Amino acid sequence: DLWIGTGNGLSRFRDNKFTTYTTKNGLIHNRVLSLMEDSHGDLWLGTIEGVSRYNGRSFTNFTIHDGLAYNMVLRIIEDRHGHLWFATWGGGVSHYDGAVFQNLSNRDGLGSNMVAGLLEDRHGNLWFGTENGLTKFRPNYTIPGIQITDVLTLQPHGAIKSLEISTSQSFFTIHFEGKSYKTRPEQMKFAYRLKGLQDSWQITGRSWVRYQELPRGDYTFEVKAIDRDLVYSDQPATLKLKITPPYRQMALWGGLSFSLIITCIVSYYAIQKRRDLHRLQQALMREMEEELQTAHDMQMGLLPANSPPISGLDLAGRCEPANHVGGDYYQYFHHDNRLSLTLADVTGHAMEAAIPVVMFSGILESQMELGGSLKALLERLNRILHRLLTERIFVCFSMAELNLDTHVLHFSNGACPYPYHYKAKTRSLHEIQIDAYPLGVSSETEYEEIDVQLAPGDYLIFCSDGIAEAENKNGDQFGYEKTQTVIQQSCRQAHSSEDTINHIFLEVNLFRDTAPQDDDMTCMVLRIENSK
Repeated sequence: DLWIGTGNGLSRFRDNKFTTYTTKNGLIHNRVLSLMEDSHGDLWLGTIEGVSRYNGRSFTNFTIHDGLAYNMVLRIIEDRHGHLWFATWGGGVSHYDGAVFQNLSNRDGLGSNMVAGLLEDRHGNLWFGTENGLTKFRPNYTIPGIQITDVLTLQPHGAIKSLEISTSQSFFTIHFEGKSYKTRPEQMKFAYRLKGLQDSWQITGRSWVRYQELPRGDYTFEVKAIDRDLVYSDQPATLKLKITPPYRQMALWGGLSFSLIITCIVSYYAIQKRRDLHRLQQALMREMEEELQTAHDMQMGLLPANSPPISGLDLAGRCEPANHVGGDYYQYFHHDNRLSLTLADVTGHAMEAAIPVVMFSGILESQMELGGSLKALLERLNRILHRLLTERIFVCFSMAELNLDTHVLHFSNGACPYPYHYKAKTRSLHEIQIDAYPLGVSSETEYEEIDVQLAPGDYLIFCSDGIAEAENKNGDQFGYEKTQTVIQQSCRQAHSSEDTINHIFLEVNLFRDTAPQDDDMTCMVLRIENSK
């Protein structure tokens, strides 16, 4: 067979006859810029909108959503280790081992992010032809180290090897660290799995993983580091986990269960005496639906009806509960030359989380009037919630305060996903990383704040964990990596804040397909339109 990439698709010449493949057959884009057959017999095509792999039956497509550095791919080669290299015109070079993408850019010493040529010489060196000259790269196959640095429940446990907790502990977080002298910390990736829950390896760019509401049982958490050259740790770091019943609550549960059984029996015989059980059930269902809708309307009424009109800013937010009511909440506060953005996520689901949300919104309103620093505000909120909430209910909360004159952002966080800062000048996306316990866990928690300078064209994006942790019908998560990629793509196209939110929710819902929404999804986007 002779394969030919054209501006109108892929053509195959066989037996003096042409067959053409286009986007109608699954090709990602009809303008093909590069073409390569790998050692497995699969065909790889670089286009202006990503990469397609053709196995003789169907196409599989890869874009920046999957980790590719940039969608326009001008050259593809396979090295002696069976890894693929993609030269992109705008993002540098991508390196792919069949599971993970790693990218090299001018930050790593590449002459330019505009790369048109790739070659591996007989010594294993890679040569990159860039807009600013030729770059020689020698992959280093030193194995990276990996260690678990801390495990957080209601308290830090440090670098432990095993942990036993009860099901009453609603969440815990495992922190880990990869060690590689050749790889920038933010460039390191990790493969992890929780054996006993999900045996397949997951890939993340974060140095921590959070689990919540695990069923009883024995588990083993394993994690490997993946460095810039796609070299994996030879042995994973491990943590043995044992999830036990909450013994202190079992007696109470037994009493409540007995009472519930008696109540159900009495109710059953009472209902049986009614002549028209079906009509009664329908009436009760309608009443419950009306009450839930009323609760939904009340909770949605706590959220901003509109964004405050502030010159030079483009601001938007959205919350989509998984049920009639939920545990996510966001709000804006505009006072003089300050704009505050707040995001809260109460542990639990539906009514269990909705009632604390309503309570928290009122507490937050009253505490905002007292003023003070972010640190002081979060610590006041934490002490109040520690007194009022039960031991299983916490409030993950993050808050940013923007000075409208200087565009300096003060930020503090209590266990919410890190917000993203898109820098228009460098066209790069960064997490604003700061950690602390959720509000209500411990009255002694101290909260820190950091400052970030925003510039014209910059974006600030908040996302609740329901976005990254959205699952499809196979149980795969949308993931923080894909979330970051979708956000960066939208920001690079200079979308409005509302369009950026639309783009994020669209991508998540397309990924979920027919799978139900399991958690509330909330997003806020702020864009600096021009300087003061």
